[in-house]
Amino acid sequence: MNIYESWKLDFTKKILNIILRICITTAVYTWRPFDH
Repeated sequence: MNIYESWKLDFTKKILNIILRICITTAVYTWRPFDH
């Protein structure tokens, strides 16, 4: 695996992690709405 592939894989992991966090946060706010 070269540097570019390694960087691309790491970048993809970060993007998926961010998307996952957004989905979880949205789900929490949808299922258990907090007082704003």
